[in-house]
Amino acid sequence: MTRSTWPTPQSRTSVKPSSVPYFKFDGIINGSSGNLQSIYDSRVAVPAILEIEVARNGDETSGTLSIMIIAEEDPEWSVPMMVWPILVEDNIQGAGYWASSVFEQAFRDNLLGYYGEEISFEGPYPDTIYVDADYSIDPGWDVNELHLATFVQCSYQYQEHEVENAHYAKFLDLQMGIEDGQWNGWQEPLLSVGPNPSSGTVTVNAFVPENGNGTVEIFSLTGRKVASGSIEEMQTVTLDESGIYIVRLRSDEGLAITESVAVIR
Repeated sequence: MTRSTWPTPQSRTSVKPSSVPYFKFDGIINGSSGNLQSIYDSRVAVPAILEIEVARNGDETSGTLSIMIIAEEDPEWSVPMMVWPILVEDNIQGAGYWASSVFEQAFRDNLLGYYGEEISFEGPYPDTIYVDADYSIDPGWDVNELHLATFVQCSYQYQEHEVENAHYAKFLDLQMGIEDGQWNGWQEPLLSVGPNPSSGTVTVNAFVPENGNGTVEIFSLTGRKVASGSIEEMQTVTLDESGIYIVRLRSDEGLAITESVAVIR
């Protein structure tokens, strides 16, 4: 996830940039246009231990968001961690000095307030927690241009600001039918694997919508299938050799999702 930082205008009559905008990656690394790819590659290589899914319950004017956060392993956070769901709007026409510009991802609303909501996990892992956030769409916003950015980040008052993971989706495309943490109506398979990296024994947390059946398969990077079975049979798996493994959940209806896990012995 990236964000641009723009200079603050010095006056209403003379609006001139005082510095070059920069990009911030994962909340901790600043970059410019000349080194974006190298910074992006460095952060992609860092394993994410959180998975975030968001569903919408309500219409185009108001309702509630249900946020599901899965920790594949103990995050071992040393500072409070918060979740922030942020509404942003694309294709905003600039005004004044910026009249010829069109802005993307313009801030509209922080649905859990300035401080966000603190989250914590208790285990065993993978562990799942749920957070609800009410929303109200201003009539002046174009709901077709709204997106929701949901991220988990260190509490704002601390020097550490790393973003653990983020979920970004068009607001009207969010899955619907999930209320009060009851994800029975979720229409996509869910899969998390942890701990990652692992010493050999991994826990597979798999879900197929509408109480359906599914098969979990584990492959080496060479394509060799090393284990397979039903969701119930594959909840705990021991992998004997070090390496990177691909875990795939496939439903009887053909829906599939994959995750990777590193084994270090």
